[in-house]
Amino acid sequence: PSVAIEFLPAVFLPQILFSGFFIPPDLMPEWLAWIRWICPLTYGVKIVVANEFTGRCDATSPPYPDFCEQVMDNVQTEEENIWWYFMVL
Repeated sequence: PSVAIEFLPAVFLPQILFSGFFIPPDLMPEWLAWIRWICPLTYGVKIVVANEFTGRCDATSPPYPDFCEQVMDNVQTEEENIWWYFMVL
């Protein structure tokens, strides 16, 4: 068990960095951007973002009207592809 715990950062850190949650895919170097598609956390983040921000913002939503759309664009989430994200997981 202790060996597995020692390897956890090597498994989870790339997933956290490349899932799009902290670093938007547009800001990733092109030669590293492909890694996000093999990380399961990428699809989990897309599902959570789609669930949280789809249809919840209107013209009076703080901090500004198109906040939800910007968050979904930042993570590159499309609500019509949510079934794909579930299938991958």
